[in-house]
Amino acid sequence: MSIVLWAVIYLLALFAAWSILRLIWSGVVAYYLARRTRMLSVEIPGADRRIAVVGDSTVYGVGATDTAHSIVGRMAKDFPNVHIDNWSECSRGLSWAARTLESRAGLANARTYDLVIIMTGGINIICGVPARVMRHNLSRAVQNAKKISRNVIIVAPNNVGLAPIINFPLTHLYAHLSRRTHELFKETAKKEGVHFVSLFQEREDCLSADPKRLRALDRTHPSDDGYPLR
Repeated sequence: MSIVLWAVIYLLALFAAWSILRLIWSGVVAYYLARRTRMLSVEIPGADRRIAVVGDSTVYGVGATDTAHSIVGRMAKDFPNVHIDNWSECSRGLSWAARTLESRAGLANARTYDLVIIMTGGINIICGVPARVMRHNLSRAVQNAKKISRNVIIVAPNNVGLAPIINFPLTHLYAHLSRRTHELFKETAKKEGVHFVSLFQEREDCLSADPKRLRALDRTHPSDDGYPLR
């Protein structure tokens, strides 16, 4: 084997190691951010309108320095008289969302809601969960959500490949998986007769304009300035 080929292999190995270290660093920082994040639910006894949100770390509020900047915090500001139950946990995906909604819908005194929002799936993309498994779990989540609300919105994740922490060739892999997930959510929404919203963008999303300002320290979650764009 020529010295040039050995040099190429060596450089590729260094690049792969560097990419893995960046991802590990991002995970450690995200864990730190999650530990200091307080999840927000809005309790309004006797409220005329009720919303339930099932989500992952983004809905939990990781990256926001105050609950007021989080997704639920901004929903509460826009709809001050609406009761909001936030059923979110960090690093949770579609199977967890399905189980959570199943347990909530199965309660003897299960509450009903004017709207249920399902906003998770990013961790499924990162872990490369097979499409058939994602489709099955998303369908389960939606079917259980429909038991407690006539109005259900499913929100497809953003393009994970656009995150600054992701390097080539993972950018292309995660863009493909994110695109596949977008289509999967769209198809499920049509099949189940629920509303569909997608955060997926092919080349750049709302956080791409200024990632240093719009993303948190882990370079994946939105920052205080980034959450309004979600």
